[in-house]
Amino acid sequence: MSEFYRLRRTTIKDVSGYAGFIIGFFGSAPFAWPYLVAQAEDGDFTRGVWHFLLIIGAGAIVCAGIGLVFGAGIGWVWERLHRLRRGDSPVSEVARPPHRGEAALPQTKRQGGDGAPPLGPEQLVGRRLDSVTFRTDTIELGFGGPFVRLHSHPTITTGGVRHRLSETGGRDALCALIGATVDRMDLTPGRTIQVHFADGSSLSIPISTPDGADPVAAQVVPGVSATVVVW
Repeated sequence: MSEFYRLRRTTIKDVSGYAGFIIGFFGSAPFAWPYLVAQAEDGDFTRGVWHFLLIIGAGAIVCAGIGLVFGAGIGWVWERLHRLRRGDSPVSEVARPPHRGEAALPQTKRQGGDGAPPLGPEQLVGRRLDSVTFRTDTIELGFGGPFVRLHSHPTITTGGVRHRLSETGGRDALCALIGATVDRMDLTPGRTIQVHFADGSSLSIPISTPDGADPVAAQVVPGVSATVVVW
């Protein structure tokens, strides 16, 4: 389970458990009250208080446990629906031509070990992002076998909000793309690769520096013993 889903499912479960505790605590009070009144009338008020606390405490703990189980189920259903919603839009397996004013995506003429052209960035169109791995100085995006190794910090746009990876919430925003399918990829005049997903979110990968140098921004790794394509 990715960090994105794990954190949210844990929050859902904890909130549900806390709500169950509150409901059980106050909901069991009417059942415990008669015991308190009866013991008070018999002159043993202390015993009545202990019975009262024991009943409402037990009710709160039982309901909290039920809430945790219920919250875990809600979290599981939410994750499945979220993954399904992010990946239910069919897209073309062939990259479209660039729009007017856009540069073509970087291509490679190098050949793989079997004589076939290696996997280029345009061939990620139609693939679903299924994993995000944070390493010491790189980030790896898995696409069901092939993966992209990022050497620069991308910018993530979801719901019209831009998130920088180095800022708070940036990693969560990147993990939120898991399950999304690549719709198209563009190379902007500012030397940035734009990865557009079918759900409207996007990933911007800078491939040039302000001084015009072209560092290695990302690598497409088709698989084991395959040619690595450098962006």
